[in-house]
Amino acid sequence: DTVILVDVDGVLNVGAREERSSGAILLNDENIDFAFRLLRRGALRPGDASEPARRAAAELLVSMWKRKIPDEGGATYASFLCRSPSMVSAVLVERLARLIRLAGKQRAVVLSSSWRKQSHARKVRYLEEAISEHLGEAFTFDAATPMVDEYTVADRLCCLRNFVSSVCASRSGLDGIRSNRLKVLVLEDFFISAPSEWPASGSALPELGCGFFVDSIDSAETFIRSRPADGADVSVKVVHTFDEWTSTISGLRVAVGSGLTARRTAEAAAYLLNGRGGPCGRCDEAGPAP
Repeated sequence: DTVILVDVDGVLNVGAREERSSGAILLNDENIDFAFRLLRRGALRPGDASEPARRAAAELLVSMWKRKIPDEGGATYASFLCRSPSMVSAVLVERLARLIRLAGKQRAVVLSSSWRKQSHARKVRYLEEAISEHLGEAFTFDAATPMVDEYTVADRLCCLRNFVSSVCASRSGLDGIRSNRLKVLVLEDFFISAPSEWPASGSALPELGCGFFVDSIDSAETFIRSRPADGADVSVKVVHTFDEWTSTISGLRVAVGSGLTARRTAEAAAYLLNGRGGPCGRCDEAGPAP
């Protein structure tokens, strides 16, 4: 049996972290049009205090637009552009649908994103409809992780671990999950952060009861599966959709939630097919990356 935990931002779209605002800027058609217009204008507008921040955002967008993606045949992140009003990339949604199909019928697909908040309900319905089109059958998320405020990577990791533990203990009412052998695929950008940036210990939410040290993908996987129920055989694969580089425009650091690139999709497919995260001889069953 398989559980797929799906973050949305940084997995089904591409966005760059804005250091000034601690937020993210989405790579979509409206934002990239703004970026090219602003950078073409050249000189700063005198007296406009917001201009440096606007230009930094524009630089992030243009840098993403031009950045080549490994194993994508020379394509750049522009190929993952979101078309307004959609907040997800059609290419990346199709790749998720292929992974869902690979997981077979004994599966549950769980929303672990901030999109599980009620304020995002309309966007989730749009996403479910898009996945349904690719699957050729009606699709809805089987569940969502508990509604807690998540301020740090530590909080997200605790939420994932607690959910996996609850699935092991009671199956959490998930259709399709019946056996004690469970594969858990986690698709996450962890708030657009590298493992080296993850907090060393603790959580901003004491009620989660989590104290830990996680500083790598391997240790994150170990942590998420660290509370199995008696008799449960649990494996966890974290596919970390993150990339970073230095902008050639001004030397600005660019950190992005990179989406399901061909490399990350193949990594996830390998795990679904044979329980490992490396290459496998049957990964072409996932289909060619568009």
